[in-house]
Order: sequence, then structure tokens, then C-alpha cells
Amino acid sequence: MSITVSNPVKPSETETVAEAVADRTITYPLIGGGFMSVPCPSWCIDDHSNDIKIGITPDELTHRGETVAAEFALQGGRSVTLLEAEVRQEPFSSVPRARDPHVLFSPDSAYNLIGDGYLTARELDQVISQLRDHTSELMRLRDKLGEYRAESHRQHIADRKVTARRWESLTPTDIEAMPVSYLLEVFEAVVVECDAEELPKNSFGTLTTTGGKLTITFPRILTQPLRESTARNLLMKHAATVCSAFRYEQ
Repeated sequence: MSITVSNPVKPSETETVAEAVADRTITYPLIGGGFMSVPCPSWCIDDHSNDIKIGITPDELTHRGETVAAEFALQGGRSVTLLEAEVRQEPFSSVPRARDPHVLFSPDSAYNLIGDGYLTARELDQVISQLRDHTSELMRLRDKLGEYRAESHRQHIADRKVTARRWESLTPTDIEAMPVSYLLEVFEAVVVECDAEELPKNSFGTLTTTGGKLTITFPRILTQPLRESTARNLLMKHAATVCSAFRYEQ
């Protein structure tokens, strides 16, 4: 997934707001005859060249500003743009909410699925809260996925009555996702603690092998998230070192 942000046109730092607006006045030909001169706001990134070319009615004038969107890759090499939010203003619209700067939110712009077309800052906060909740659910699902892969692997080695080097059927993706507790189990690794001074400088942990048994040593002060990420990295490197079929890219 990639996030795209369009860059608004900004006045120079030496310009005042009044000067920036005055310098951006545009004269539009009106459909039906006549002209209309209107200041274009400093945040508008539309040069309105098409409006000037074909003419408009006052209620058609639309200022477009910064756009934020998320692009997701699809199977087959295609991509889709979702959750598009664009700053807009339609100063002469018949809809009162459109006359002030607002955000047009499109959950799926490809299918023209428009949410509330006139979001205020408070209403945009509600969308942000929804997306944060969704992100939390995705993180929870990500953790569950690791548990499900561990369950599947446990069944796999049980069906084949594997009792030694049970970790050999793991993939790098498995080690990245599975709970560390399960990885320690299948690698038959134990964890011990020591003072930070007993480890190499700038080391979060070490892995040693004695009599075929793995020992991971952490400094006592290391936080749990760092312990887990360090354990994964150490086990990944160990698997790549002792098993030629294991593919690990750092």
C-alpha cells in the first residue's frame, strides 16, 4: 500500500494572505455571456484552465486542494485507490455546506462511492477515528494469523511424526508471524537473562548452541517488544546458517 499526497500551491513566505489572494484573481467567461472575476484561494491546485477555456456558470466553480489517498496492490499487477480525501470549495453552490472549504471523502473513487461530500474538521475526525479502529482490528487479525499458522504447523509435524529439528519446515514468513513462544518451542531454545555489560556492545541479544541446544541471552533491561523482535531475528539467522534450503533475506 502506498499513500499519495498532492502538493497544494502555496504563496511565498514574503507574501501576505491578502497579497496572495489578490495575485490569484481569475476571470472566467460565463456560459450565456459575461465574465466573472474571483480570487482563487492559496490552497487551490487547479489552474482552472479548462473552466477558462469552455466557460462556467457560477455554481460550477470548484476549488480543489490537497488530496490524500491510499493505493493498494491487487492480484494481476493492478492497483486500486481507496479512502480518497480532497479539500474542496464551491463558493457559489446552492448547497450551503459546499460554500466553505470542506473535505470530499470517497471510500472508493473508482466506483464513485462518495461518503459525506462536505466534511468539516470535526466530521473528518470521526472518519479518522473509524480508520484507527480499523487499523487496530487489522493488527489484532495480524496477531491471530501468526497463531493460526502455528496451529497449522503443529498439526503438520504431528501428522508426519516429526520429533527432531521440527523448525526445518518453517518458512521465513512463519518466523516473522508466529508467536515467539511457539518458535522457542519448535527450535527447542531457552531464554536466559544477564547484565547488559556481559553482552557485546550495542547487542540486544545473542544465540549460542551447546550440545545441539539453543540458548538466547537477553539483557535484563530489554523490553518485551525488543525481546520478541530480537528472538525472531536470531532464530531466522540460525535457520539460514544450518539449513541450506532455508531462504532468508535480511
